[in-house]
Amino acid sequence: NCNAKHYLKQGAENGSLFHVLSGLASVAAVTRSPQLAQELRVLIRRSKAAGAIDVTADNLFRIGMIAAASHPELDEWCGYVGEWTTELAYWDLSRDETTRLHSHVRCLCSIVPELWTTLGRAEAALAAASG
Repeated sequence: NCNAKHYLKQGAENGSLFHVLSGLASVAAVTRSPQLAQELRVLIRRSKAAGAIDVTADNLFRIGMIAAASHPELDEWCGYVGEWTTELAYWDLSRDETTRLHSHVRCLCSIVPELWTTLGRAEAALAAASG
């Protein structure tokens, strides 16, 4: 059924959605499936738009980093990390979430300088939002 694609319903158990999403990210990483990693991004975006997601930005960042491992080449990995994090940076985040995500971005860029090209927009948005 095409109508069911990219739809998740939050389970009754607190935190179960995080486990489902991180499980999907792990499958994408282990199987080296960039397509599954991309579908995961779409699923999270649509779930967020529908108000059906209660996973913290910190945990969504972790999920994205796990899913990014589906990209074996550095430039593809950097692209996915950049797209994922930039999308998160423009969500309506609390000040604390913004500060933590900004810290993650700066730390990652210091470890992998190639990320500056794909994380520049996210870093600027987070810097402006965190003041």
